[in-house]
Amino acid sequence: MGVGGDLARWSEDELREAAGLVAEHNNARHLVQHGRLDRLPPSSDDTPSVVQYTSPDTTETPLRAWRRTSRYGSPQLALRLRGLTPMALYRDARTGTVHQAAALTEYGTRLDLPPGDRSSAAVHLIRETEA
Repeated sequence: MGVGGDLARWSEDELREAAGLVAEHNNARHLVQHGRLDRLPPSSDDTPSVVQYTSPDTTETPLRAWRRTSRYGSPQLALRLRGLTPMALYRDARTGTVHQAAALTEYGTRLDLPPGDRSSAAVHLIRETEA
C-alpha cells in the first residue's frame, strides 16, 4: 500500500487517520495476496468498483470499494458477497456489527462510501460461528 502526499504537511489528525488505514490494510494483506479474488458488480463511471478477497477456509473476507466519480442521486447498490460459509455469522472488524452469511450472499450489504469523487471504503468481515 502506498500513501501519497507530503506527510510533513499533514495535521496530527490526518497522520492518525492514515496510520489507522495502513494498519487496517496490513491486517488484511495476507488475504489480498493469497485469498480468492472476486470482483463484485460490474462498474461504470458512477458506480463503485468492489473487490472481495476470501481466505481458503472462508474465515475472513475483506472488501475494498472505490468510486472514480459521484453523481447526485446515484443509487447505492446492494453487494451480494460470494464464497461465505452458508450458516455462519460474520463480524465487521471495525464496527462489531454481526451479519448472517445467508443474508450477505442472498440480499447483500451496502458499503457506505463517503460522498464525492475518488472515495473509497474498506470492510473486513471475520467468521464468528455457525448461526
